[in-house]
Amino acid sequence: MKSLQAYTSLIEKIFLIGLIVGVLFIILHMDPFDVTVTSVSLFGLALAFFLSAYKPGEIKTDDGRSAGMKEMLAFVIVPKVLWISSSVSLVGIALLVLGSDSRGYQQMLFIGGSTLAVAILIALFISVTEKNSASVLKPVLLRAVPVLLADLYFFLG
Repeated sequence: MKSLQAYTSLIEKIFLIGLIVGVLFIILHMDPFDVTVTSVSLFGLALAFFLSAYKPGEIKTDDGRSAGMKEMLAFVIVPKVLWISSSVSLVGIALLVLGSDSRGYQQMLFIGGSTLAVAILIALFISVTEKNSASVLKPVLLRAVPVLLADLYFFLG
């Protein structure tokens, strides 16, 4: 039997398609499906991103030397922080879409967005200085940057 990590990509694709359908429902004003489909998809994407943080990191070093703090940061810590902070931001956006009366979603958007911004800057610096880090950081950055932009849109808007 495959582990749960093998299914995170499939879960992510399913909920991403659901999010696209939900946004189309919002644009077409198809009540009550618009908010329901969108929020369930956002919660599902948050779950997929959170589970992606638990994938074991593979530290790659040049010429067989032992890994240091820079490699640990590039291949393990920053990707996990990006996955988890993306998940926090998506839960905040989902709570906003649901029309929550509390302002807790603003705290989630602030915490997730600020963590994403700092981690993306660190990831960009690492990808410039560390040759092998692009293969590990690219997939998570392709997901974290749009989440950060959506986070900023909803937090500032």
